[in-house]
Amino acid sequence: MQLFGFEILRKKEKELDSIVSPNPQDGSTVVNTGVNAGGYYGMVMDLDGVIKNENDLIRRYREVATYSDCDSAVEDIVSEAIVYDEEDQTVTINLDDVDVSETINKKIRAEFNEVMKLLKFQERGHEIFRTWYIDGRIYYHILLDEKNLKQGIVELRYIDPRKIRRIKNVVKSRTPQGVEVVKEVQEYYLY
Repeated sequence: MQLFGFEILRKKEKELDSIVSPNPQDGSTVVNTGVNAGGYYGMVMDLDGVIKNENDLIRRYREVATYSDCDSAVEDIVSEAIVYDEEDQTVTINLDDVDVSETINKKIRAEFNEVMKLLKFQERGHEIFRTWYIDGRIYYHILLDEKNLKQGIVELRYIDPRKIRRIKNVVKSRTPQGVEVVKEVQEYYLY
């Protein structure tokens, strides 16, 4: 399988082999591969159960948010969370506990400010936070200029969460004793 794009990962600790698949508490779809089925290796994905339920859940959240009492409560929460100030930024990044040099800190802050500018957060922060609060998730497509990668992120486009799925590909194998164990978990998004 070839995946396109890039990913930012934390340094992973060595994963131990386990007979239990990781629990998808984040709502991702679990795909099992590498399971020996009569001498053939295959891939199984339940598209009907999880995806249908997740889309129905988002639709239900949006429907409930239109009720006047809920709309008022959501508006109160969003107004308390996103407070605009003429002199300061609405959202800042705290790097106090990050153990890197001051030069790297400055670069991270500069990139954070660039992302906030691309999102137009000073003007649209209330709307962005409200969308995230109601849907329970928010996705953006990161657009890069392939001819000028040094330019960095050119645009961020909102992706409707009903159109994208987080997939966890659980790769299993058998031990010499014949026990099926999870070797690795690959994560990606399907649009």
